[in-house]
Amino acid sequence: MDTLDPNNLNSTSFQPKSNVLKSFAETTANSLFPKKDQIIVFNTIEEVPQIEYIKAFSQITTLKNIKFASRISNNRFCIYFTNKDIVEQIISKQPYIVEINITDTFGTTSEPEEVAQKIGTFYQDNFSNKIYKQQFIDDIKTISENIPIISDINPLCPDQINLNEPFSIKEMEVALLKCRNKSPGPYGIPYCFIHDLGILPTKWKNGTIIPIIKPGKKNTPLTPSYGPITLSNTTTKTMEKIINTRLIWFLEKNKILNKEQSGFRQSRSTIDNLHIIKSEIDQAFVNKQTPGMVSLDISKAYDSVWRYRVIMLLSKILANGTMNNYIKDFLIDRHFQVKVSNSLSISFSQENGVSQGSSLAVTIFLLAINDIVDTIRTPVTANLFADDFNILIRSQNTNTVQYYLQTSIDSLSKTANQKYLKMFDTPLNTGLRYTLGGFKSSPIESLRNLANEIPPDLRRTYNTILYAARTLINIENPSNKYLAKNVKEAEEH
Repeated sequence: MDTLDPNNLNSTSFQPKSNVLKSFAETTANSLFPKKDQIIVFNTIEEVPQIEYIKAFSQITTLKNIKFASRISNNRFCIYFTNKDIVEQIISKQPYIVEINITDTFGTTSEPEEVAQKIGTFYQDNFSNKIYKQQFIDDIKTISENIPIISDINPLCPDQINLNEPFSIKEMEVALLKCRNKSPGPYGIPYCFIHDLGILPTKWKNGTIIPIIKPGKKNTPLTPSYGPITLSNTTTKTMEKIINTRLIWFLEKNKILNKEQSGFRQSRSTIDNLHIIKSEIDQAFVNKQTPGMVSLDISKAYDSVWRYRVIMLLSKILANGTMNNYIKDFLIDRHFQVKVSNSLSISFSQENGVSQGSSLAVTIFLLAINDIVDTIRTPVTANLFADDFNILIRSQNTNTVQYYLQTSIDSLSKTANQKYLKMFDTPLNTGLRYTLGGFKSSPIESLRNLANEIPPDLRRTYNTILYAARTLINIENPSNKYLAKNVKEAEEH
């Protein structure tokens, strides 16, 4: 068999040369073409030739395991391997592939122990009372948290009985079907272990945070440039999925969640909000009106959730029982460590907020933010996707648009103690960009042919039909009134 010397590589392609030159479409149609789980994508360093990265990977694994490499954009490089197992081995056995540099008043460091400690301290501050205004702490938080919360919900109601029933094996099997083995948690126990074990051990509430550089922050070596990805214990996550399934069933059945909330709900998506916004804009043009919209974002949304308030909200809808007790216990006494390479920081406490990466935390957050829409009054309308909040209005008078938007913002700020919301920049509309290997873009029609993509008008029609079919099932979806109007207009034409 021929061998390749990494010091004499003149091309980023490592496939054996063939006498027959295949087109890109023929190559991608081949079932052996690499899938996304056979790829490692990474940022390159300026002034370092890309061939050096290939040499480095050839020392980690043999060249026969590398199919080919491709530059997908400036300073972004992609290497394709023969199978996904090789990718997992490289990532698990080479913890120093990614180096994190942190700069603060004491200088710059890349030592994993120091980096983990600095990032951990930053995250702990985000979970502490430092994120709240002192007036809120003194006038509301401290006083309220000294008042016991007691639920007066009848525990003998059928829904409450169903919520607090012992877990069944079937529920655990359904929860495990939603789990993947890629995140084994801080104790290294994969989900396949639970599949085989069939029982749940004592719950753990300690998480391991892996800091991930945020988009656009590559050259900013500061702790806020890294977002937290929390690895929780797999058995705990399985329990959370079971609890969350029951909680969502109860919230949806009793119509507790605001219908304007589209985030993380069955048969709902960002398309609902986009469809409503687009329909309002269309109607504004038809009626010669001026449309106005303000987009708001909650600062440190998950980190700033006031747990006491969540427990108070739960006491108004859940009776004292297993479900209520578990969620209370889920919220308190949580700790985390930060892992950089093979180094762990000390254990930090999470004083406030909910754990990111938890399915149950997402539902708790939706409940915590549920009443935010109630502050908006007609003629202004609003919609939500998790913590992304849009308020919009249309009128023939521009001053009217400005007045009602400003009034809504003022009311919102007052309700949130002028802490929880912040306005963000006008969103940028980004078009889809097809990246086919490392090749230069072809003319648009040829590009569609190579990518086996249908024409955009047919794609829009297809996606609209799918969206309408899914949305009309849910009678509570506020997008339905616009769909009915669109269908009527289509029939008339």
